[in-house]
Amino acid sequence: MGIRLAKVIGIPLAVILTAFGMTPANAAQQQWGASYLDWSGALLSASSTISQVIQPLEISPNMYWEAGWHWDNVSDGGYGGIQSRGTLADGTISDLAIFSIWNGLGGIPGTGAGCTPFGGEGIGYSCRIPIKLVAGNKYEISFGVDTARGPQWWKATISDLTMGTKNVIGSIETNSLVAKASNWNNFIEYWGQAVPCDAVGAASAKFYVPTSDNPGVEISSPRFSRPAQPCVMSAGDTPPQGFIGDAVIRFGGARQESSTQTMPYTKTKAQLAADKAAADKAAADKAAAAKAAAAKAASLKKTTIICVKGKLTKKVTAVKPLCPKGYKKK
Repeated sequence: MGIRLAKVIGIPLAVILTAFGMTPANAAQQQWGASYLDWSGALLSASSTISQVIQPLEISPNMYWEAGWHWDNVSDGGYGGIQSRGTLADGTISDLAIFSIWNGLGGIPGTGAGCTPFGGEGIGYSCRIPIKLVAGNKYEISFGVDTARGPQWWKATISDLTMGTKNVIGSIETNSLVAKASNWNNFIEYWGQAVPCDAVGAASAKFYVPTSDNPGVEISSPRFSRPAQPCVMSAGDTPPQGFIGDAVIRFGGARQESSTQTMPYTKTKAQLAADKAAADKAAADKAAAAKAAAAKAASLKKTTIICVKGKLTKKVTAVKPLCPKGYKKK
């Protein structure tokens, strides 16, 4: 459960798995047993909360659906997610929700949860709470500053939106007072015992666009990737780059995945603002052109006057009509 972070911070996967009471699988199996989504977007302010809905479409044992970030001012970060048949803090095997921070200084569990330190080549704190995973249910995991404890503490909650439940996973003390979350990412990972590649279970999931209670935060453009020589077949359905949209990772199972498909999408705030600016300019240009055309038309409009000379009457039509010599305008 941490290939992505292991790659970032250089910690061997076996150390991570052992730290969480898991049995490392065959290294080659683990190395290719995941697929990723990387999101672009603004930094998360330390005073904000960020949330993401993860919807497992298929569930198999020993799968992990992750949501994580890096700190902008230190090399490590935090992560969370949901896991099928994982290990709780007391050693119990259960579906669970996870919240972990590398180099965390301490943890306070939510009701029914447990927090434990982990060590090895990397250290930190992890909090876990048992949940029930059901394919098709939507699970929202939220991270943000624990305002009751101060800016150095971050808290995570897990909600089953389908069932209408919400629980605190725990609060963890970070090692930075000014950290902001950046580089939001997701992955699906098989972390169980080594099996033939085509025997890895199906664990496809939909990852919804991350949201924040800070209107200035906008995350978009999920980019799908997988190892160059993947053991587990997978494919990513994403919106076009630069646009906002949910993404699906189709993962595992004894099947060949089709090529990447395009998901529904909307434009970013910047794109919408640019579109509005362009539309406003076009409207202004059109109005100016119409005004100029009207002025030109007015300047070229012919009028008719009546000129008289004694009993003689003559009509003169022109842009600037003038009576002939000896005639007066009537």
